Amino acid sequence: MKAMGRLPILAFLLVFAGCMSDADTSGITIFSQNFDFSADQHDWQHGFSEYPAGPDDSTFYELKYGYVVEPTGTTKSIMLSGNNRSTNLFMYLKRKLDGLAPNTLYTLTFNVSLFSDADATLVAPTDNVFLKVGATGIEPKSVIDKDRYVMNIDKGVQSESGDDMITIGNVATPTGTYSQITRTNSANLNSPFEVKTNSRGEIWLIVGTDSGATGKTTLYYSKIFVTLSAAN
Repeated sequence: MKAMGRLPILAFLLVFAGCMSDADTSGITIFSQNFDFSADQHDWQHGFSEYPAGPDDSTFYELKYGYVVEPTGTTKSIMLSGNNRSTNLFMYLKRKLDGLAPNTLYTLTFNVSLFSDADATLVAPTDNVFLKVGATGIEPKSVIDKDRYVMNIDKGVQSESGDDMITIGNVATPTGTYSQITRTNSANLNSPFEVKTNSRGEIWLIVGTDSGATGKTTLYYSKIFVTLSAAN
């Protein structure tokens, strides 16, 4: 991620649906995609990282994924759950976008909506479970390094942003009880998040939580809205 100057006024918004638009007259091309998980998972994949790589550790950390009805009982969502016993458990979703301009710098804005249970059993408060968003030109993966699963990208550590992901808030709810929250980086105009596509015009989106709280966290992702803009 690198800081850049504020972009010129954007002329239009095009819903990204698998095809690219022609360059607009303002010199900025904009795409957006609304991933609503109420009816479909839209090819998002899940993963876990920052825990020991022993044969029973995924069970010990209670790592779970599901495409389920969120606890209010109204709509489906993508559920990720884990019991953080290492004070740094990372749970994430990722998805490839293709058909973009090759080797091109894009500015990304995320709006992420999810249901948080704000689990009262956490030793540290849920404001120490940090929500991060990002994108890379390579596929983000959890790989083994020295008998431990780690990410192959720079996501940062807990509250700190990295080169490939930025922190946009935490998962604490206003009342400390189960409810829906939305986090975004749209107000970060002075230092927007940028990513360069690979030679095939691809990027990988990634959204996840970096936990600094010992205990179980269960989250239900309901929507991920992403806007991409690039100078022509």
